Amino acid sequence: MVCANDPAHHTVEHNAIPARAPNGDAQAALDIHNNERKLHGVPALQWDADLAHKAQDWANHLAQIQQMVHSDGSQRPGQGENLFSGWTSAGPYKDPLKNGAVSSVVKRFMRQTHT
Repeated sequence: MVCANDPAHHTVEHNAIPARAPNGDAQAALDIHNNERKLHGVPALQWDADLAHKAQDWANHLAQIQQMVHSDGSQRPGQGENLFSGWTSAGPYKDPLKNGAVSSVVKRFMRQTHT
């Protein structure tokens, strides 16, 4: 994952160097995106470790300043940027990949861009 808050500990997880190929949560998120893209006739995304590293750096910056703001376009020439924030009510932590939250966000984004 690019950035994950652990509500129980109020800390930010950080992978200093992203893997050359996605695994775990990153692969699950990529699969969700690509499954939805396929339904819309859009080519699949491919993992880019350099892009993932830059996204992680920006996510860490956002966590540090505690704001959700876009980066300057000059910092990411030729690249788009989508930011999303979510929360749940009090209770045990629910994995957004397993509870359908990530899938729901991807579906909303695809509807927004393809309607």
